[in-house]
Formats: sequence, structure tokens, C-alpha cells
Amino acid sequence: HRGQRVQSSGINAEYGGRHEELSTRGASTWITTLPLQEHGFVLNKQEWWDAMAMRYGFELEGVPPTCGCRKSNSIEHSLSCARGGFVYMRHNQLRDLTANFLHEAGCKDVVVEPRLLPLTGEVLSLKTANTANEHF
Repeated sequence: HRGQRVQSSGINAEYGGRHEELSTRGASTWITTLPLQEHGFVLNKQEWWDAMAMRYGFELEGVPPTCGCRKSNSIEHSLSCARGGFVYMRHNQLRDLTANFLHEAGCKDVVVEPRLLPLTGEVLSLKTANTANEHF
């Protein structure tokens, strides 16, 4: 029946929770979403394969074993690490989306600041200066 979850009896315990999660209403909406470039609803081939691997609990290919923060890398770590993970990417996507909405709403002075250039030997004497290289 429409709207009901499929009962599956032959699923192992490890996959059972994921199957339950994947079978909820709306869990597959992103797969059938129209790929609209202007709204950022486009995945390249690598992003699509990564999303499928994460969806079904497979290992991601090409992910270094160690994060930029020098800790062991995993999907969970990458999603929460402030140094080498996806935190910056999510922040920047939200920043760009907000800037686009403000521009579409008629705000004329909205500008996304460019990334800072890396230091090339400069010495900053103030203790508040962050001289660490950022990993995006």
C-alpha cells in the first residue's frame, strides 16, 4: 500500500537500521530531484557515487586515512571536523545561498568576500593572528 514501509524479513542486523532509515517516506527524494544548476541541485559523477556509498554504508574511495587535523578519517569525522572536514564547505554553501537570496530580494550591496591568500613568509607579531594553513 502507498505510504507504508516495506517489511523485509531477510535483512541482516547491520543493514536493518539503515534499511529502516532508507525506506522512510521522502528518503529518496534527492535521487529524483531535477538537476537545476542555478539552485545547486547538480551532482557531478564523483559526488553521486560518494552519496550512493554513504547512503548504503559502503567505504568511500579515495578518502585519505588521516584527516588534515591528523586524526583518523571517517565519514562521521569528516562531517564534523572543523579543520579538514566538510564544515567549511557547508558554511560556504550556506553563505553563498544567503548571498544569492539577498541579491534576488533586491539587496544591492551584498558581496561574498574572497578567500584569503596563504601566507608566503610574512611574520605576524600579534598573538591574535591565525597563521595556520586552512584545508578546504
